[in-house]
Amino acid sequence: MAKASIYHDAEYLGTWKGYEVFAPTFDDDAVHYIGFPQFILCKDGTARWTQTRQESIKILSIFTKTSKLFCS
Repeated sequence: MAKASIYHDAEYLGTWKGYEVFAPTFDDDAVHYIGFPQFILCKDGTARWTQTRQESIKILSIFTKTSKLFCS
């Protein structure tokens, strides 16, 4: 799903509300302006992008503390 859009890949973050959560990633050092963060949610064989900012904010609040993607 990430590769079908502008992203190069996706990294698994963990589980949230029964969804497997993935963060789309780039594999180069270029600066990419993407807008508000979105995540890929997978459940029961179906994948979708986060649908609202509130959904993304909830996911960010959980995984910013545990994922190396958000730590500098």
